[in-house]
Amino acid sequence: MSSHLEVSKPSGRELIPLSGQRVTLGKASTNVVSLEHDPTVSRLHAILENHGSAWSIRDVGSRNGTYVNGEKIDAERVLRSGDELRLGNSRLIFWQATQVNGATADDNTESDERVQLRPRLTPR
Repeated sequence: MSSHLEVSKPSGRELIPLSGQRVTLGKASTNVVSLEHDPTVSRLHAILENHGSAWSIRDVGSRNGTYVNGEKIDAERVLRSGDELRLGNSRLIFWQATQVNGATADDNTESDERVQLRPRLTPR
């Protein structure tokens, strides 16, 4: 299963593949997804975490908050394909594709499968 973020930037849209266990998002150039163009984003704004079959996002004490589909999140949130993320003035779309009979298809279906989120080791 492959996942990526579609990031809207002044120069156009960029597709960023997601890999590994953690993906950092923020204004600092050291983040995996750097939003240097947006002064309203915190240096380290949010973290995406891979749970095997799903990705989640959590805010890490940013100034302006993290929003999923227009709703400010206060806790870790499991993402679905097509979810719109907003960090500061930056807009990102989360896409997750699945393999169906050898072809890739976007996973936009509802599922009863629950994802077990790992507890955080450090307080926010």
